[in-house]
Amino acid sequence: VGVPLEVRVLPVAMSNASAVGGSRVEGFEGTRRYVCTTGFVVRNGDKAGVPTAAHCPDQLLYRGPDGGERGLTFEGGWGWAYRDVQVHSGVGAPEGLFFVDRERSVMRPLLSWRTRPQTRAGDFVCMRGESSGYACSTVELVDFAPPGELCGGPCAASWVTATGPACRRGDSGSPVFIGTTALGILKGGAYRQGAGRDCAFYYYMSVDYLPEGWQLVRADSADGPSTTQLR
Repeated sequence: VGVPLEVRVLPVAMSNASAVGGSRVEGFEGTRRYVCTTGFVVRNGDKAGVPTAAHCPDQLLYRGPDGGERGLTFEGGWGWAYRDVQVHSGVGAPEGLFFVDRERSVMRPLLSWRTRPQTRAGDFVCMRGESSGYACSTVELVDFAPPGELCGGPCAASWVTATGPACRRGDSGSPVFIGTTALGILKGGAYRQGAGRDCAFYYYMSVDYLPEGWQLVRADSADGPSTTQLR
């Protein structure tokens, strides 16, 4: 029909980056403990929250870099088609900051955002995952549909992929960014077969698809945090 097509055969297994703006949260499903990573701070009116992936447990405990713990309140989850995000409140005053290093000793301010239509193959992007730490690579596809029913059913062709080798179980919900610009929240990865199960690429949900009412909190050195409406 005259539409460009790319077919790739990869010896990889697709999965969500199972439960582990870049901080650690933990939860249980049955007797199994899961670890996820929080994305950028968001706000809905007077309520502040942190997002992570919707396939993480609903009940999560936030662990700060100093070892402090805080129970979070589940506000809602959106995990189908083009979304994989849930939001938890109970984070205190919102700050437009996110960790970028493995040790969570370095924070960056969130100053802007880039939507999926503004993202191009070849863009240099970075992520901070609880398992992978800080890693950078390049965007491959901006219209990827993960196979199977990883999105509460078939996935929409709205996911953005970035090359490996960094993506591990526990990175779910990680912030994906360029410098101080937010791009999205990591959902999962494609892992090569074999003992190492190396990451071929990871894929993320663009910030375009944050749930209605929840807005990114942007740092503003002059006037304090402000919210950014994407739509």
